[in-house]
Amino acid sequence: EAVAEMQRMEASRSSAFQTAQQAKSELAAMRQRLRPGVEQKSQAAAAEKSAKLQQPQELTVAASAELANSLKGQLQEAMLDVSAAETLSLSVVSAIKKAARAEADVEGLRKQIAEQKEKSNLWVK
Repeated sequence: EAVAEMQRMEASRSSAFQTAQQAKSELAAMRQRLRPGVEQKSQAAAAEKSAKLQQPQELTVAASAELANSLKGQLQEAMLDVSAAETLSLSVVSAIKKAARAEADVEGLRKQIAEQKEKSNLWVK
């Protein structure tokens, strides 16, 4: 019975560890995707702004408002990407904590089994 419980806990620990590893790799992939996208959006916005500012005094209030709205939308998209990365990071932390708890449970079961073996060996002698 204790061995079956230990095997169950070991499987749980292994599953939690795999979940943590998967979440870590997803977070790394998301970070790789975010960096170029944010940089490109920022560079494109700066180039657009620069081009509009170079026009001879034709940058009207309407054009400025349009540019501001465009930049605001890009900022909101970037903030959503960062929020998604933070959420994924929290799930990684949660999976790591679960793996640590499962590992502690497995270690406790190992100790119990060792104690039971020792007690049963004493009865045999």
